[in-house]
Amino acid sequence: MVRIRWILIWMALLGLVGVALGQVLEIPKGQVEFIGLRSWTARQLYDKLVEVDPRNPLCMVGLDRLGFAASSVYKEFQGGRMFTLVIVVEPQFSDRIKRRPFPLEELPAFDRWADVMESIHRNFDDYMTALQLYDYHLSGQTETALLKYGA
Repeated sequence: MVRIRWILIWMALLGLVGVALGQVLEIPKGQVEFIGLRSWTARQLYDKLVEVDPRNPLCMVGLDRLGFAASSVYKEFQGGRMFTLVIVVEPQFSDRIKRRPFPLEELPAFDRWADVMESIHRNFDDYMTALQLYDYHLSGQTETALLKYGA
């Protein structure tokens, strides 16, 4: 429910910016829909992302390196195929993005979470992908895993 709300917020933001409708691209792993492209085509952007990171082209890190003002990547597996939604704000609209400060320095430090915090700081994109796909890797047994690991 929270993910859907964030996706809707992003879509509303992009609508205010006056972006084009989504473009769908078929890749070997599945289908990718790009929302927010005005001067790029889906194929151009995907090809550039492959140049930036051939191992993991559909990630926010690659979009950041290409200068996109804001981005969101949502991946979902259905029947062995991956469906990816990539929402972007192109660099020419960067002045319209107002960022809030990241509060990690203000939060109390917990030794128990030190490894997790190190993982987040080292590679935030991999951490977010793991969070999005944890239920898939646990074969849909989220509640059992939470009880087992005490999360």
